[in-house]
Amino acid sequence: MSDFTQTDIARALISAHKLVRNEVDVVFAVLNKHCRDALNADKQVAENYLQRRALSVYQHATTNELLEALWLSMRALYLFKSEHQALIQPVEFRPLKQQETLINEHNPVFLLQSLLERKLDDAIASLSFFQFSDTQRYLLHALSIAKRSHITDSKTLLSVLEAKQRDLLCFSDLHRASVLIETSRRQRVWLDAEALLHLRRAQAIQASKKQLLNKAFEQWWQKIRATEPAMASTALSFNDALLALNFQTTPIAEISLSTVTTVLSDESLILALSGQINEEESEAQTHHVSRKRQRKTAIAALTGDTYDKKTFGVDSGLRLAFSPEHRAGNVDRQLIDALRRILSTYEEQVYIPGRSGKALKRARSAIEQLLFNTLGEDAEQAPSVLAQLLALFCADLFLFGSASKKRLKASSIRSYLSTLSVFLVETLSDEELVVDAQSNVDALYELTHRLADAISDLEATDKQSTVLRFLQYAHEISELRLYDFDELELAGVTVESVRAHFIPAQLFDSTCHAFHAMRSSAREQTALMMQLCYYAGLRRNEALLLAVDDINVESDVLYVTKFAGRKTANAPRKISLALLPQSFYLSLLNYVEMRSKTHDRLFDAQTVQVHEREFMALLREQTQIPDLVVHSLRHCAANNLLLVLAQGAFPSIQAAIGRYFLTQQNSGESLTKEPHELFSSKQLERIHQALSAEGRALNSYFPILDFLAMMLGHATPATSAASYLHFFDLVTFELSSMRASPLNKSVLHNLLPQTNARFETSKRVFTSNHAEKALFKTAAFGLADARKLKTQVQPSAQPVDTVITFSDFIDALYDYQYRPLSHLSISKHVQRYFEGLTELPNVQFLQQLSPRAFPTWIRFQERMTAQRWLSVEQNAISTLKRCLKKETVSNKRDAEQILRAFRILGLGDCIMELNCDDGSWRSLIERVDYQVRIKETEQKKEASRVEMRIKPYRLRWPLWDKLPNLLCSLELYAAFRQVDEETEK
Repeated sequence: MSDFTQTDIARALISAHKLVRNEVDVVFAVLNKHCRDALNADKQVAENYLQRRALSVYQHATTNELLEALWLSMRALYLFKSEHQALIQPVEFRPLKQQETLINEHNPVFLLQSLLERKLDDAIASLSFFQFSDTQRYLLHALSIAKRSHITDSKTLLSVLEAKQRDLLCFSDLHRASVLIETSRRQRVWLDAEALLHLRRAQAIQASKKQLLNKAFEQWWQKIRATEPAMASTALSFNDALLALNFQTTPIAEISLSTVTTVLSDESLILALSGQINEEESEAQTHHVSRKRQRKTAIAALTGDTYDKKTFGVDSGLRLAFSPEHRAGNVDRQLIDALRRILSTYEEQVYIPGRSGKALKRARSAIEQLLFNTLGEDAEQAPSVLAQLLALFCADLFLFGSASKKRLKASSIRSYLSTLSVFLVETLSDEELVVDAQSNVDALYELTHRLADAISDLEATDKQSTVLRFLQYAHEISELRLYDFDELELAGVTVESVRAHFIPAQLFDSTCHAFHAMRSSAREQTALMMQLCYYAGLRRNEALLLAVDDINVESDVLYVTKFAGRKTANAPRKISLALLPQSFYLSLLNYVEMRSKTHDRLFDAQTVQVHEREFMALLREQTQIPDLVVHSLRHCAANNLLLVLAQGAFPSIQAAIGRYFLTQQNSGESLTKEPHELFSSKQLERIHQALSAEGRALNSYFPILDFLAMMLGHATPATSAASYLHFFDLVTFELSSMRASPLNKSVLHNLLPQTNARFETSKRVFTSNHAEKALFKTAAFGLADARKLKTQVQPSAQPVDTVITFSDFIDALYDYQYRPLSHLSISKHVQRYFEGLTELPNVQFLQQLSPRAFPTWIRFQERMTAQRWLSVEQNAISTLKRCLKKETVSNKRDAEQILRAFRILGLGDCIMELNCDDGSWRSLIERVDYQVRIKETEQKKEASRVEMRIKPYRLRWPLWDKLPNLLCSLELYAAFRQVDEETEK
């Protein structure tokens, strides 16, 4: 056995970034210094040898790349050495963004915190409050808002103070107001009744009397220092004061993760908390958050564009796809080659890459001139949109750098240009597909998966990263649709963007109910898969790949172990079935029991794929969110579980969460607010018991965020919080100790308008059994332009009469003929009907359907179920069955019945072939909107009689060769439906 060498290290780093792979020599030197004995294959070492030396090894890391190289190599060394002796695995130090600990030397001292709180409370409750200057009162109101709403930076606070009434959402039943702030990052600020009163008093102060908060605070702090000897030499900025005021009252999780979470849009929040849908503004419900790299100023400078307006439209008359041609006249190639020459010239003139001097100015000028000329070309002569996007992307990198590095070498950008040019030729050169993807969902899905496959085929991770950055850039500055975010993630590729969605459980349940209106086993499968995604947080592919055995009924656990494409180390996981609502849990177990008798897989992928788009279309209609996808259900699962666990761990907020529309149950026309099954006390008890069985307690010490990350298959809670937990801000707001702080009478007296009515208002608030409700009503009074909302429960869906579908009937017919009686899972009613028949049709063709025919077969089954099967329809099917043995029909009455049967089967736009032209036959055919074709014969002689060919001319219906057996099955089904209806009567 050979020793552990640099070759082994290089092999361990082969899938890492190029900068990590470049650290091979340094890593080997470090390991040779600290772990020399372990490098020797024949030498035995102590069991804790690597464990004791791990920290010394990692301390050599001066960059994230070196740290990643060290821990990958340590892991490889452990695997190498543990093949022949037992070793304790060394601790892994992975490269993560370095952040200060929550308690560090920069935190405000406790004396300062208590002093600021005391001075603020005293000033707000002071009897001489209205004798303070307007500037000082404005500052005190601002500081009070910051303290109660956990605002720790002056920009956000100023945005709240400047908010218009129309920006406010007032949830009167929740006694909360909210305002969405568009600063450097999108965030939502919540206001309780007291904070809303402070905001209104601050906004009532005349603009001319207001002063910059920083300056006003400086003056106030000087007065405090003059009266507090301990603080005489303490300098304090306004932002530091905000941190000090919030340090003890803000939940630790909010301090850690509030800067990365993605909040819901106003319309999505209104839907979740009040159940109201504003159809006029439904298009604004979804908020896409792009991360890391934003649009560069180069684009605005070159095109005169604004930040919110995208540069390239898809209807500009330009070609969209990148041209794959290599000829000299190819304008796409000309543009890329011209940019490459500029970069090469710059490299020749600059020996040490810099960002100043004549070389850079000449290169910048040449690039701007090239792009200006390109964007000004006529549509016929201009390069394609993708070629222009590629040029702009590389120009931005050269002039302004990337998100992680401000200065990039020209050689690196030329490398990006080559990588992306090859990728675009191989993947995005099909003009017809790219054009169709702009308006057709199927084409967009096909293009998405083509992109995902091509990215996965790129072996080097740095090339994958380059392509993903370009795709994100193209999305940010153009209207070009190249992929669907969630479909791309499902295919194993992640672009840095988040689609913030939430669907209340009531609306999801009503969608499932409406989808079940036409019952069939195929629809049941689809609905169950959607429910698994909604309640268990499964990815679409994870659900489709589930085996029946992955659901362990004895231990009540769902195992997620099978994946399509790439996955993280945290993707394999187990999910407790106690997290599912009781009714869905029982339905799932019943389905698993029946399914296990005949199948290994839990779902038929082809069946689900046919119906899932119909389900999603119905869900979009219910919620008025136009761009919902299956992956949106995973976001719902994360937020639902966050709220459920928060209720269980912190009983103090149960009442607050219970008032949200999303936690309530459909209750018909009743106004009683019963909790939805997912948020009921019984469900909480089930979760408590499941966790107790694992030796865990759901209390204030329970690691909710870690548990959520584990359930979703994420590496860290930060990943879950950043992309999925859209109610994180609301939960942490409710958990704050400020929610339990009692209102001071003197404070309320100073917050009310200085009229005689303030005494009556104060008395009403403090004598009311619902003081918070009365106070919020007072605070919201007079906000004419604000959106005022109440929680409401929508009427539940009405029950729908159901029939046995053709899909279930023919599946039962197959099972009855070809499966053992002990394994039959068909109803007794259907079984008795089959037993009374003397002859059964051959349905073996069900196992012979091609993938191309399968979608047609699914739609055919639904069409047959929807038929009323009157006697005229049954006669048409019988006539077609009788005449099908012959190629032609000469009886006009039979021809009429055959044409009617074709309409029943769903054959539209058929061309019927006649052996000669005849006015009455032509009229018969055209009456059902079919076309007529006269068959050409070699001998032109008058036919003795008119004949119509039964099979339509050039028919490409994939079920035609199965038609004889299909017609036999349809005859039985129509007769069964008639018997079934008579029995019900």
